[in-house]
Amino acid sequence: MTALPGLATDVATTAPAEVPPTARRLASLDVARGVVVIASVVLTTLSGPYAQRHALWYGLAPIDLLFPSFVTLTGAALALSLRRPLRPWRLARRTLVLLAAGLAFNLIVQQSWELDRLRYPGVLQLIALVGLAVVVVARLLRSWWAPLLIAAAILIGYTVLLLRASGSCPQGLPQPHCNLPGSVDRAVFGIRHTYGAGVHGFDPEGLLSTFGAMASGLIGLVAGLLVTRLRPRMVIPGLLGLAASSAAASVVLAGWVPVAKRLWTPAFACRASAAAVLLLAVCYLMADLGGGRSSRPGRLLRGVLWPVVAFGRNSLLVYFGKHLVALALSTVTVAGGVTLSDDLHRRLAGAGTYEPFAYAGVMLAGWVLVTAALHMRRWYLRA
Repeated sequence: MTALPGLATDVATTAPAEVPPTARRLASLDVARGVVVIASVVLTTLSGPYAQRHALWYGLAPIDLLFPSFVTLTGAALALSLRRPLRPWRLARRTLVLLAAGLAFNLIVQQSWELDRLRYPGVLQLIALVGLAVVVVARLLRSWWAPLLIAAAILIGYTVLLLRASGSCPQGLPQPHCNLPGSVDRAVFGIRHTYGAGVHGFDPEGLLSTFGAMASGLIGLVAGLLVTRLRPRMVIPGLLGLAASSAAASVVLAGWVPVAKRLWTPAFACRASAAAVLLLAVCYLMADLGGGRSSRPGRLLRGVLWPVVAFGRNSLLVYFGKHLVALALSTVTVAGGVTLSDDLHRRLAGAGTYEPFAYAGVMLAGWVLVTAALHMRRWYLRA
């Protein structure tokens, strides 16, 4: 076993032919996560007139779907853990590693080692809590519909909580400077330890919004259970039905509290989960049905999808590594005091108005080389 630096890692070194059939990975999950992280590299790198921005408050932008899709697909992947006995120490270790890594990540991003203003909540911390909740539910309730009922209960309860707490807010709805999640974050963590770089100052991101994320993870768990338990010809109808139901629930829930990523409102959780489950259905059709065949077209499709699988197998590395790379490029200088980022933009200026796409393409090409090299060595970063 070999370890990559950084997060605690496990490296899968077993050849595919040696893996028991019941323990083999689903190619569709790797492909789906690969698509998400590839999109995240491109969309978060584009600049200038093509820069992608999150919805300011209510509403939905394409970039808003990236992290929630990652959370939903993480829930789907955890369905595979049911094939193995539960090891409580490993679950505890995974949770603690992700929490610690999230705090370390926040320290690096804030470019300061001042602990008195360390941001406590974060994306890795959210993944840790959601993963813990999904695993516990999956182990206690083995049926595929029980997690769906729990997700529905969470969504309804969170909707009622947001509405009751927003009675004095404009329009009776959560607003940037009048919302319960933000108040709870500041009361629990302190204003110096919450996200202070948002367009609204200290944006909510911590405790209460985790309920919406847990619902997303549970919907992903149901999707994973459908993929692993249904007959292959029934998987696509099952996933499409789940996606349609989630999209319909989003429309209904938006009638009470609109879609808002910053609060991870129930309507947002359902809409983002519907998109992720639909993506998983498409990837299952291509990778597990089409690419699983031994025919020449099947082998060709596997070859085409191989780089995407490489991204998916190291999705955690790429998803968070791109932020560290961007930070390094914007702070490290070359001759003349120009940052590496500005120097690269200058070298690509010949692309004219398409220069932002050329820059994003260079970033993506770099990650293609990294993930391909790691995939060939079967080195994967995971908590």
